[in-house]
Amino acid sequence: MPALERTATLAGMARSSERTAALMRTWIQEHRLMAGIGIAVLVPALALTIGLFVLWLRSPGPDPAVLVDGETRTSPSGNYTVEFYDEDIDGKRNLYPAIKDSDGEVVWSDDERYQMSAHPVRVLWQDDDDVLWLMSRDIGNARVMLTDGQWAKDRTWTTYPANVQKIEEEQR
Repeated sequence: MPALERTATLAGMARSSERTAALMRTWIQEHRLMAGIGIAVLVPALALTIGLFVLWLRSPGPDPAVLVDGETRTSPSGNYTVEFYDEDIDGKRNLYPAIKDSDGEVVWSDDERYQMSAHPVRVLWQDDDDVLWLMSRDIGNARVMLTDGQWAKDRTWTTYPANVQKIEEEQR
């Protein structure tokens, strides 16, 4: 190979190497920028996730006075209990609260059915009396009281007892 051809070939290779080096530098800079953007997005997202997890851990959860499906709650006097019964309506599970006396006999059951996914109800005894409260944002609140030997649902009252007021405020 003549010297002039070799020089031209070496010059072409040098230009090719310079282009390759330039392309490599550009690629590194672009990917460094993308990595920086990725970190800039990832770090705040991770911090937010950790913060939400901590808040979830600290949340008090449902009030222990509120009836949960599968459990019973005893009235303040100890003479009555309340629990949920369920009924299948149009293929959907509906719940309704029922009050039992100390012999286990149902003395009152709600005529309304609550599909908990659509119309949740919170059921709890008043702290200082055998009065059952039904708290529903969708259907409305009611209390069930023993009057003249009969349990009856009532939707008229002037104030909530303290423990019921707390649940009322939580459901807003």
